[in-house]
Amino acid sequence: MTAPRPSKTHIGNHKLHPETLMLSYGFDPQLSEGAVKPPVFLTSTFVFKSAEEGRDFFDYTSGRKEPPSGTASGLVYSRFNHPNSEIVEDRLAVNEGTDACILFSSGMSAIATTLFAYARPGDVILHSQPLYGGTETLLTRTLAGFGIEAVGFADGVSIRMTDTRPLAVAASAAAPT
Repeated sequence: MTAPRPSKTHIGNHKLHPETLMLSYGFDPQLSEGAVKPPVFLTSTFVFKSAEEGRDFFDYTSGRKEPPSGTASGLVYSRFNHPNSEIVEDRLAVNEGTDACILFSSGMSAIATTLFAYARPGDVILHSQPLYGGTETLLTRTLAGFGIEAVGFADGVSIRMTDTRPLAVAASAAAPT
C-alpha cells in the first residue's frame, strides 16, 4: 500500500490552527474513492492482493518488521487499525499538539494498557482512593499476580513509602460519579 499523502499543516508561511486542521487532517480522499469527507467504514477486515501481502501487513502493523520506505503498513483488522479510527487519532493528536494518539474502546483498556506498558514486577503503583471498581480490581488483583504492588492514599498527606522500590504514579477519576 502506498503511504497516504501527508496532511497540510501550513498554507504558505501561515501555520494552520488546530481547530482548522480538525476539519480535514489525517484524511486522504485518494484512498477513499475520491470522497471529499471520510466515509464510515462498516468493516472489521480488509482485502489483500495476496496472502504474502496480508502476512507482511500484519508483520508491519504488529511491529515485527518495518515497512519498506515509502509504504504504509496497510489495513489489517480493526483491532489493529481502521480508517475511521486513524482519522480520529490523527485529528486528536494535531488538536492536542502531540505526535500521535491512540484510541481505546474503553477507559479501562487505556488504563490497563498504560500500566502494563510501564509497570514491572517489583514496582509499586501509588494511587489515589477511591478508584473506579474495575481499576481497583486491576491494581489489587490482576497486577498483584504479576508481582506489582498497589498502594492507595486518600488525602495526599498519608502517603508513606519507606522503601526505595521503583514507583509508577497513575491518576484515574473516581467514575462513575
